[in-house]
Amino acid sequence: MQSVFKILAGEMGIRSELRDMVQNHKRLGVSPKHYDRYDYLREKRETLDAWSKKLSLLKKL
Repeated sequence: MQSVFKILAGEMGIRSELRDMVQNHKRLGVSPKHYDRYDYLREKRETLDAWSKKLSLLKKL
């Protein structure tokens, strides 16, 4: 199911970084670990809302 999300969310135009965050993948590098402490909750919520709408459309097929 993770790969399905990764592929379809990419086709929907969702950035790779957000797809990784939604899948709880660690962000690599010094900047995300030490400097960028923003939680991206709004962006994750928007991503999951868009994903929910996509699943609803697929369910109707």
